[in-house]
Amino acid sequence: LFLVAQHVSLTTQQVAPQPVHHILLLDRSGSMAWTIDALVSHVTERLLSLPPGDYVSVGYFSGEGEYRFVLKGLCIANDEQDRATIPRLMDTLRSTLTLTCFSQILHETVVTLDELTALTPLVTLTLFTDGCPVVRDLRTEHTRIFAVLDALAPKLTSALLVGYGGYY
Repeated sequence: LFLVAQHVSLTTQQVAPQPVHHILLLDRSGSMAWTIDALVSHVTERLLSLPPGDYVSVGYFSGEGEYRFVLKGLCIANDEQDRATIPRLMDTLRSTLTLTCFSQILHETVVTLDELTALTPLVTLTLFTDGCPVVRDLRTEHTRIFAVLDALAPKLTSALLVGYGGYY
């Protein structure tokens, strides 16, 4: 074995930071009642800490047909009045609904990304949930989830799944 020392000169290039599109999906099923208030507070804090120029989309889901985006492609600004809107919108999510259906909000996420593809190529997805799907036809729901994940994966730069409680 030989040890060779070699001096390498490094030059650094300044790269302009690119904006990121943050997508956050919140589980509002009834089993999240014990933590929904804290979840909304934490997500709101996170949104307010994002750098100016980033984009944010926030959606919620519960039972079949109970899903939507409350924010889509909002550009985070330095303006205090604009930032004051975020907590007011997030406060509307501090209650729970019914069961848990993942496939519909995930499909809506694919549609949203297709609509907002020109914003930025950097997309992060964070999904907050406490459990498994609770729907009429579990086998069909599993099939739909895996199909939509296949469509969603190439559109994402990163994904984070945050689990709550003992059933996650």
